[in-house]
Order: sequence, then C-alpha cells, then structure tokens
Amino acid sequence: MSEEQIMEKLYSKFAEGLGVSKNAVPGQNFLALCSPGFFLDPAEKADTDPGARYRWTRLLDKVPHASWIYGTTDALVPDVYKIILQEKELPPESLGEQQKKELAAARAVIQDKKGNPTKKFKKFKELRQRYREVLTKFENARLDFQNAGKRIPPHLA
Repeated sequence: MSEEQIMEKLYSKFAEGLGVSKNAVPGQNFLALCSPGFFLDPAEKADTDPGARYRWTRLLDKVPHASWIYGTTDALVPDVYKIILQEKELPPESLGEQQKKELAAARAVIQDKKGNPTKKFKKFKELRQRYREVLTKFENARLDFQNAGKRIPPHLA
C-alpha cells in the first residue's frame, strides 16, 4: 500500500470520527489537520534582541514542502530569495537592430520628431477620455439600478 493510500485511509477515518458530513462535495469540503503551532518563549524580546529576532526568523521563515500534506523544508525564505537574486538572468542592456526599428515605428505613432504628440495620439487620448466619462456614467447608473431600482438611461444601456 502506498503512502498516499495510507494517508487517504487515515484522513477518511479522521473525517468519519470528527463528524465530517457524508454529503461532503469533493473540491468544496475538506478536512484540514494542522500542527498545533510553535512554542515561543514569552521572555524572548524579538523587537529589541537581535538574537531573539534571528531565532524567530529561523523558526517562522521555513519554506513549505510542496506536497498535499503540509510540512516544512530546511530551506528558509531569505535563503531562497537570495539564490533567486544571485541566479537571475538580466535582459540585454541594449536593443537589437530589429527592436530599435520596432521602437522607432511605435514611437512615430505617438510622437513627432520633436517629441510632440501626433494627431493620431491626440485623437486617441480624446476618445479614451470620452470613453472613461461614459463608462463612469454607466457604472453609476448600473449601481443606481442595483441599489435603488432606478432604470438605466437608454443612451447608456
């Protein structure tokens, strides 16, 4: 019998003994057995004592084990984050020729050679502003309908 089968039988017995409904719908009801917690010494002053702060961090920053049964690993979140930062791959610092052409073409749509907005871009911004205004009016009308039953004006529907 596999470990998964043993755990499934064990959880089924727990569920039966704890009165979890026989009508439980898979994917909507579940039984969670959690560890009772960690013992924390109330005399520890993690806000002022660096040693206590380190002990708290080592205790609470455990990386969870990737399994359907909760557990921790020996890895700590700060260590994993440090590895991610050390091993990261940065994108190239300069654009290739094709990228430069694409950027120039995109920039030409929104700016002229002096850096001023093009007519097309000005028209886009004007239409976007009108759209946002109408959308705001519609959302207000929809909320009035939901909250007070007030009809949505035909020009917004």
